[in-house]
Amino acid sequence: MNHGELTPLQVIFQHMPTLAWMKDDQGRFLEINASFTRFCHKSAAEIVGRTVRDVMPAFLSLVYEELDEAVAQSRLSQSRDHIYRENRAGCNWFDTQVFPFFQKNGRFAGTIGFSRKISHRKQLELKLENQQKLLRTMMDNIPDMIVFKDLQLQILGCNKSCRELLYGAKREEDVIGKATWELLHDPKLIENCLKKDYETLLMDQAVKVEEQYALADGRVIDVETVKAPFHDSEGYVTGLLGISRDITDRKRYEQELRCREQQTLKELHLAAKVQQDTLPDALTLPEVRIETLFLPYHTVSGDLFNYKWFANEKTLRGYMVDVSGHGVATALQTSSLKMLLDFHLLNGETVTEDHFQLINQRLQQYLHEDAFAGIAYFEFDLQKSLLTFISGGINFYLTANENRCSLIPVSSRFLGIFDDIDMQTVTRPLKAGEVYCIMSDGVSDLMELHGLQAQTGLAGYTRWLETLSQKPERSDDFSAVVLEINQLPRQLRLPCIQTQQDLAQAQTAIHEFLRNYAPEGEGAILEVAANEALNNGFFAGQRVSLRMRRCGNRLSIRVKDDGPGFDARSLLNKLQTISPEAWYDELGLHDHGRGILLMHSACNRLAYNSLGNEVLLLRRFPTPALETRDPEAQSNMAIESTKVFL
Repeated sequence: MNHGELTPLQVIFQHMPTLAWMKDDQGRFLEINASFTRFCHKSAAEIVGRTVRDVMPAFLSLVYEELDEAVAQSRLSQSRDHIYRENRAGCNWFDTQVFPFFQKNGRFAGTIGFSRKISHRKQLELKLENQQKLLRTMMDNIPDMIVFKDLQLQILGCNKSCRELLYGAKREEDVIGKATWELLHDPKLIENCLKKDYETLLMDQAVKVEEQYALADGRVIDVETVKAPFHDSEGYVTGLLGISRDITDRKRYEQELRCREQQTLKELHLAAKVQQDTLPDALTLPEVRIETLFLPYHTVSGDLFNYKWFANEKTLRGYMVDVSGHGVATALQTSSLKMLLDFHLLNGETVTEDHFQLINQRLQQYLHEDAFAGIAYFEFDLQKSLLTFISGGINFYLTANENRCSLIPVSSRFLGIFDDIDMQTVTRPLKAGEVYCIMSDGVSDLMELHGLQAQTGLAGYTRWLETLSQKPERSDDFSAVVLEINQLPRQLRLPCIQTQQDLAQAQTAIHEFLRNYAPEGEGAILEVAANEALNNGFFAGQRVSLRMRRCGNRLSIRVKDDGPGFDARSLLNKLQTISPEAWYDELGLHDHGRGILLMHSACNRLAYNSLGNEVLLLRRFPTPALETRDPEAQSNMAIESTKVFL
C-alpha cells in the first residue's frame, strides 16, 4: 500500500473513532486505522502483515476469527456484540461488524471490519433485559391471569397463568397478535370479555367485575377481573391491561359464611323468641294494670324481668335484672338467672335484703369473668297500700300521676362483684290512680338525658316510654314494667256518675264494698247513708263523684257534685243545738233534706266543704279498747266533729 499522501477516504479511515481494518483472504491485516493501533498498543508496522492471533489476546482473537470464518463461508456480512475485559478493574463491550470484499472477477479477496465501543448502550440493554426477565418471572409466577391488548383487542402479551389456564397455549408466540375470540371457546365468556374491553377503552377508566371463566381444561371458576387502560407519553389510550384473580375459594367461603350467618341469625332469633316467651304477659285486674316494654339493643337482651300476682294477699311481687353486656352470651346468663330468681323472689314469701346475700353468692356462678348484674325487687302490697323496692344496682324507679312525674333515686351497688353486698330498701305508700315504672338502666339513662314528662294514665306513660325508646341516643337494652293502681282493695272510686244507669251501678258497688269492709250489722245503715249522700248530690248537680275507703277501724265516704251547694255550716250548727225529736219540725228536714238526718245518725262525723257541694261521712267501728269506754263518752264521740272541712 502506498504510504505517501493520503486520499480523502484514507483520512476518513484513519480518523474514524471506531476500530477499522482490512484483511486479506488469509486473515492478515492489510490496513488498520489509528484507533486500532491505540487499542492494540502497537504500531501499524507491528500489526500489518500479521493475523489477529498475533496482535490480540486469545479470547478476543477467537471472536474475530469466528466472524472472519463466517463471512468467508457465507460471503455475507456478520456482526456480534462481545466483551473485552482489559483488566480486573473493568470490561468493555464492543459491537463488531465484518464485511467481505471481492476482486473484479468475483473471487473472495478478504474482509473489512469495524468495531465500536458500546459499553454504555450495552449496560442499558442488559439492564432493560434484566428488568424484562424479572418482570416476566414475576408475571409468570403470579397466579392471577394477566393480559395486555392493543386498541384492536389483539394480545400484546400475557403471563403463564393466562396463557396456559385460559387460552390453553404452551408458547407465548401462540397467543401474541391474536384476538380474544380466536382463543376462547365459550360464546358467553367472549361476549362478556369484549363488552368489558370496549367499556374500558371507551370510558378510559378501570372497570371491575366478578364473573365466571371457563378454563381450557373444562373447569369453571369464579374470577374478579379488573381492566384498566394504558396510555402513551402524550396521554392517548393505546391499549388495556386485564388482571383476573381466581376467587372460587373466596366465593365458597363467603357462601359458607353466609350460611353460617344465616344459621347464627336463625339461632339468634330463636334465642330472642325464647327470651321473649319467658317474659310475663300484660296484666289487667280490678286492682292493677300492667304493661311491659322489652326492646333489646341487639337481637337478644341482657335484661330480664318477671312478676307474679298473689290474689289472696292482693300483692304483686317481681324483679328486674340488667346484666352487663349484650349478645347471646349475656342473654344466656340472664336466662340462667331466671330460675334462681323465680325460686327465691317469687315464692310468695316476704323478701328482705337477706335473701339477696344468697342470691349474690349464687349469681357469681352464672356470670362470666368481669360481668355483673343490677337487680331490683319490687312488691306492691295493696292491702297495706305499700310499695317495697329493694335495689341492688338498679338505682331508679318512677312514680307519677296526671300532675307530676318523679324519678326516685335509690343508692346501691351491683351484684356478682363483691361477696359483701350493699343494698337499699325503700318503702312508699300507694295511692289509687298512680303509675309506677320499674326499669333497667337503659330506660333511666334516657329519662335523665331527655327529662321527665307527666302523662295521663297507664296508656300515656306507655306511649311516652315507647317514644323514648326510639331516641337515637339509646345504646342499651330498654326494659320497663309499667303499673297503674286502679283501686286499692279498701277503696272504691267512682269519679263520674252522670246517668241513672251510672247511679244504679254506683249503688251496687256501694253495697258490695260495704259487704266486704263494714263489720256485721254496720253495713246496712252505712249503705243508706251513702246512698242518701249520693242521691242528694245527683239531685243537686249533673255529675257526682264518690270515694269510699276503709282504713283500720275507720270508714270514710266522700261524695261531691258539681251543683251550686248550700249553706251547710248553718244547718250543721243547728243540728248540734236542737234535740233530734225537733229536727223535722224546726229545721224542715223533709223530702231530700231527710238524707242529712240519716247521714248524721249513721256516722260519727258529718262535714261539708265551704260550698256545700262535697260531704264527708266518717264512721269509726268499735274496737276492744273502745268497747270498754264509758257509754256517755261514746255518745259524745258520736256527735263530735261537725266541723266544716275544705
